[in-house]
Amino acid sequence: MKRNLSLPLVVLLLCSLLLGACSPNAATTAVPTAASTSETNTQPTDTGQPVAANTLVPTSWVPVPYSGGVKIQLFMRLSAPGAMWPTIVDGFNKANAGKIYATLTYTDDTTYITKLPIVLRSDTPPDVFFSWMGGRAKMLVAAGYAEPLDRYYTQFGWNTLLTTAAIGIANNDGVNGHIYEAPYYMSASAVWYRSDILKKYNLSVPTTWDELQNVCQTLKDNKIYCWMISNKDGWEAQFDWTGIFVQKYGLQAYKDLINRKIPFTDPRVVDAFQVLKDFADKYAYPNPNSVALMDGSIPFAQGTVAFWYQGSWMPGLFGYTGGTFEYDFMPFPTFPGITPTQELWAEETLMVNANSTHKDEAAQFIDYVLSQPVQTIMAQNNQFPSNKNVDLSVMNNPSLVKLGQVMAATGAATYVHPDIALNDAVSSEFLNDIQAVLAGAMTPAQAGAASEANAVKEAGPVVP
Repeated sequence: MKRNLSLPLVVLLLCSLLLGACSPNAATTAVPTAASTSETNTQPTDTGQPVAANTLVPTSWVPVPYSGGVKIQLFMRLSAPGAMWPTIVDGFNKANAGKIYATLTYTDDTTYITKLPIVLRSDTPPDVFFSWMGGRAKMLVAAGYAEPLDRYYTQFGWNTLLTTAAIGIANNDGVNGHIYEAPYYMSASAVWYRSDILKKYNLSVPTTWDELQNVCQTLKDNKIYCWMISNKDGWEAQFDWTGIFVQKYGLQAYKDLINRKIPFTDPRVVDAFQVLKDFADKYAYPNPNSVALMDGSIPFAQGTVAFWYQGSWMPGLFGYTGGTFEYDFMPFPTFPGITPTQELWAEETLMVNANSTHKDEAAQFIDYVLSQPVQTIMAQNNQFPSNKNVDLSVMNNPSLVKLGQVMAATGAATYVHPDIALNDAVSSEFLNDIQAVLAGAMTPAQAGAASEANAVKEAGPVVP
């Protein structure tokens, strides 16, 4: 799961203090077309410069004053509100002056997980709140916190407004035929790579796992780490594990694992642990469990690491390294006999509190968030909109525009990494077991057994 990254100037300080300077490189890049997964066309540069427009809100920011009407509360997962969400809330309040007035409260990613159930049980619960999709969303539905949104999808026409992937996610996460979430921010995963490094050593972009091994060996021979795995926070390496599993054993096998149709002790699951461990030991940047996401951006910017499999938020992170460098993205390499699958999911959704006394007003706020003007603001902040009518060219980075085209070409949502797909109690053990395997504290078989024992306890036995 992508954490809500706050990327302050401390990253620039890290760059200067730890590394002296991030050296600039040439300023052209190649980005894949939406229709091709293996060829690239030369496009304008991605130079690693800052691209996020969502700057911190000054302490002097004062919300639009209350002028009467129904008050609704919005509770969000944000490390800092940025300029974007206050702009959205102020815009809504101006448009609904005297009728509806929204207030914004928020907390950081880690705190949000534990605080949300407490806030929803409080005497003054929020009317609208952020939710992840998948297993976490279904937990909120099962606990009775989420209001069915079917009538609002009909009333506001969200079924025709949202992308195919967003609608698919909302329906897939439904319970008993009802829809409970409104996706407003989409994401995809990609292998980000230093195109200038590949050019320097006359290397082609790998499309298969075998080709990747050959490229990695050449880079290793030239004292360059092939792959970044930054797993200090415990969630990052699940991308690599999931990429290996899906591209080696297929999407259906992964869905079977998530839906408890096969156990974590399945040989394919254990093998994915083993492949990840072997690959990390041979080709990855050292000590992955000691490297946080922002830490990893520095050697990537310096050109000591060539590849990094992570989410669509990475260009924003690259922009804070303090230097310029060429980069590009590609799909995760495939294994023999497997059709490549692009990971595509809803990064963020909104729900209406089932206990709210202002559900209709809360739904009006969500409709405002899903509107084309507001979704355009999000795209300007380099967040992929769920509104299909937004022109992605407003994004500040050509790689993100091209990735958006890949996402559009993918169409329906495909899959999402385990800590969103599974409930917290199951996924937390799985993430711990990935860390243990990478550290050599567990064998792959032991990791599978530990994850399965916990899954049986928390989610029940496998039902084929």
